[in-house]
Amino acid sequence: MQNSWRTRGMRGAMALTLVAGAACGGAELSPPEVYDRVVASTLALRVTDANGERFVGAGFLAFRPDRVVTAWHVVRGVREIEATYSDGTRAEVLGVVGHSERHDLALLEVRPTARTPLTMRQDDPRIASRLYAIGSPRGYSFSISDGLLSQVRMIDGFPQYQLTCAFSPGNSGGPVVDGFGEVVGVSAWSKVGGQNLNFAIPARFVTRLHSEAGGDGAVGEVGGGGIPHGERGAGPSGYAQFLEWLSVRAGHEVTVSVVAGDEVQRFRWVMPEAEASAEPSAARAESAARESGAGAGPVGSE
Repeated sequence: MQNSWRTRGMRGAMALTLVAGAACGGAELSPPEVYDRVVASTLALRVTDANGERFVGAGFLAFRPDRVVTAWHVVRGVREIEATYSDGTRAEVLGVVGHSERHDLALLEVRPTARTPLTMRQDDPRIASRLYAIGSPRGYSFSISDGLLSQVRMIDGFPQYQLTCAFSPGNSGGPVVDGFGEVVGVSAWSKVGGQNLNFAIPARFVTRLHSEAGGDGAVGEVGGGGIPHGERGAGPSGYAQFLEWLSVRAGHEVTVSVVAGDEVQRFRWVMPEAEASAEPSAARAESAARESGAGAGPVGSE
């Protein structure tokens, strides 16, 4: 069984309607034109967890000027979120207005600007369509990669896009767009041990989440609980929860921090496999959400 990981980003330790061109089958944009259309509405996210550790991810404006889409595993339980547009302008993050654990999606509220939200495409692209992913691979913000839609796979009971666009830790939450600059999905996870086996959550699930949140749901506090991720410590009060977490993450490389007084020790290993599985479950794929940034330099460096 191949290991799976979600590209939460890099740590020091572990896009409702179709535009006329697309709907009518007009000529696709060139890669530079796609990038120029999308990048101004894309954000680099640098988040800090309860332990003070920092890592990166990505997000993008959708639906309205004060809504940012990202991956839930990027922002779950974090203490602070720094969001920056490609021109260096900081976006003030006000909180989380909705999330879907199952689809690994989150909606953030930010202070609105005059920037244009990206258009969300609701249908599946054709197999072998060329797509583009924008994100912060290993901290290199606003990077673009291209590839093909290899297949639409049923994983965890809902369709996900298998892509050949290059993903690295830090791509999570970024937009995957078509040749018209419309968002077809959200970068989510990759399968370790394979080549270009990367997956995105279809944009229609983002639209559903936005609808369920009422379009302007209540703002939740940035931070909060959530089960521990691989690099988070587990105190005695969370021991049973931590054991349950370990039991569903067989076969994945994880990094765990153990805190003893002022000393922090980090251990990395591959969890023993309990059983074979043809496709990863959401819980298993999440195990390496915070992939280590070793060899990539400090978080935030470009």
